[in-house]
Amino acid sequence: LLLIALVVVSTALLAACSSGANGDVAVASGEIEVVGSASHDWGEFNIMGGDVEKTFTFKNVGEDALLVKTATTSCMCTTAEVILFSGEKSPKFGMSGNEMWNEAVEPGEEFEVSVVYDPLAHGPTATGPIMRTVSLETSDGTTELTVQGNVLSEEEFNQRS
Repeated sequence: LLLIALVVVSTALLAACSSGANGDVAVASGEIEVVGSASHDWGEFNIMGGDVEKTFTFKNVGEDALLVKTATTSCMCTTAEVILFSGEKSPKFGMSGNEMWNEAVEPGEEFEVSVVYDPLAHGPTATGPIMRTVSLETSDGTTELTVQGNVLSEEEFNQRS
């Protein structure tokens, strides 16, 4: 009888600990899958040529809705924006101070993440190799995206073109 009581109390405590902050029990999550690659190389590009962009595609391959929570970039020169199947767009996420978005992607739906790098964000002499990451947080965990390239001065870019 003591063993049964101990099991019941332990189960109740475990259930309480797995509840969310508002007391709701955590819900099952969809499953994120990258369609294509989670990395991109822009190669060489002109520092004076404007922002460079790469759009990554994802799909919820799970049986439940997937919550897209937020994203964080590795540097202030890079932003990320989520675009849902419906066309709804998230706020632009950066290096810090990002809000929670918490939008649902239904099973089977795809969504995109647009990553933008501003080569002039570090000044007109900030040339050379770059590598930036985006951490996309969903109810299925964190997915890392990587973009890289080689920023050339306008003169060097024109000489190579």
